Amino acid sequence: MGQLPFATLYMVWTAREAVQHLFASGLSALGPVFVALGVCFLRAYIACWLLQRVQKQWFKVAVYGCFFTGMFITLFLNYTFKMQISPTIFTLLAETNRSEVTDFFHTFILSSATLTALRNVVVMVVIAVVLEWLHSRYIMQHLGNKWRMALGILQIPLLTVGVYGAQLYADLFTLQQTDELMEWEDRYPYALNDEATRLLQSAWGIHLAAREVPQVVHTTLQALRQDKVSLTDTDTLNVVLVIGESFIKWHSNLYGYPLNTTPNLTAEHRKGNLFVMNRAETPFNTTSKVMRNMLCCNSLAHGEPWNKSPYFLSLVKKAGYRVLWWDNQRDMLPGESFSFALNSFLYHPDIVRTAYSQTNTASFNYDGQLLDDFEQHAQFMGSKHFMVFHLIGQHMMPESRFPHKAAFMRFRPHDIPARHPWLTPAKRQIVADYDNATYYNDWVIGRLFQRFAHTNTALVYLSDHGEEVYDYRDSFGRVNDELTPQRFRYQYEIPLFIWYSPTYQKLHPQTVEATRRAIHRHFTSDNLCHLLFHLAGIKTSYYRAERDLLFEEAGTSKKQ
Repeated sequence: MGQLPFATLYMVWTAREAVQHLFASGLSALGPVFVALGVCFLRAYIACWLLQRVQKQWFKVAVYGCFFTGMFITLFLNYTFKMQISPTIFTLLAETNRSEVTDFFHTFILSSATLTALRNVVVMVVIAVVLEWLHSRYIMQHLGNKWRMALGILQIPLLTVGVYGAQLYADLFTLQQTDELMEWEDRYPYALNDEATRLLQSAWGIHLAAREVPQVVHTTLQALRQDKVSLTDTDTLNVVLVIGESFIKWHSNLYGYPLNTTPNLTAEHRKGNLFVMNRAETPFNTTSKVMRNMLCCNSLAHGEPWNKSPYFLSLVKKAGYRVLWWDNQRDMLPGESFSFALNSFLYHPDIVRTAYSQTNTASFNYDGQLLDDFEQHAQFMGSKHFMVFHLIGQHMMPESRFPHKAAFMRFRPHDIPARHPWLTPAKRQIVADYDNATYYNDWVIGRLFQRFAHTNTALVYLSDHGEEVYDYRDSFGRVNDELTPQRFRYQYEIPLFIWYSPTYQKLHPQTVEATRRAIHRHFTSDNLCHLLFHLAGIKTSYYRAERDLLFEEAGTSKKQ
């Protein structure tokens, strides 16, 4: 009871997100929210116990100082960068030199975000002072034994739940890969609701990255030294890889969707330039896991870890291609674990040096802007170009993935053909937004068709994973519950298209015919590099014909 003001402030600050979610989601979130409140209370109880044991004014000031400092940092990062304390923040700090620190302070020390954060903290400090005064002058003197006993009894269930929920800390330190940080966050909603937990998560995430990334970098550099990479010919050739995001194949009319969401893809398919693969799958439903396994030369079916195989774009560059890497997710949600897990790999200095000839320097709200940036800045040199476009596609919040112009707001809620009972007007709008995002995604790909129509070009498009938008149940996003056939169909089956320019088709009729025969062949995205080695005419010891989609025997192994 002696530290009631601090406990009250701590609970209000750390439990705010959980309580907000409870009001937004209703009783369905009551269980996780109650556990989160229990963990918050346990942390507050431990802090108050320490304050009560030490009974020193300087110690109390230090505890309050740490609390308010953490609050200021959280508010400043949120107001200024829309970020929170995370592994990414500490990675950026480690890479910042003295000059950049000086520039940072000059830019932000008196910014409106800094002043707003400081104002809010000052308000909390004043509240703390008032609560401490009231507590010492009135509450402690007038609170009867019955109230003290009642409050003591109330602590028992909260502490019990808190101890149960505190297993999240034990589980955190058993994680072995950075990808598992996301799964940990999914298992423990609202776990990251205080600065101390975020510091622990950040420290462990950096520790995991320090083990994983050096391994793939070492393997890649070793492959570059030892592998005799070469080209089958020196003819001019463009190979384009487009990596989509959250594309549900069943929302494309190429896969039977009633609405014409992909008119450009459909037109190229009718011309015979586009080949639609019907049995492509992803091994995961999270971007970082998919990308790391898709862009390395490993095979999950054969038990090969991604970080013990080389990054295939480094081999492409060594073969003689100019590699142009344009990534629209580079700066997306930089404080999140999935972004840290992926970017700590893709943008490691040795990976950047060995794999990319040129990269984009900015990210954009819309993928069309990414292509504008490419047209403005990409430098073409030599005869061989390998281009990678990592799109934001139809990622969560589909209403934000396309410009709200008449040309792209093609579908309205009343156009949605599904008649499920859970499709309220608001949910129909979400489905319509998703279909409009798919329509815009098709427009972006159509621009690439136009860009390379009169060149010798092969283009491969696939999505990292699928999604759900109230398709067969009342669910949006990627809920990781029981893996039923329906959930697999929408989250793990992915669209895969291969497009050849007319010039490419004339010069490579055998490859075109092999593609035609492969449309019903099974394929998993972790074998992508073998298809691309084939299309790019690259000879390397890391190529495996049996994993190549265009190889006659591919997709027949039981391990697939």
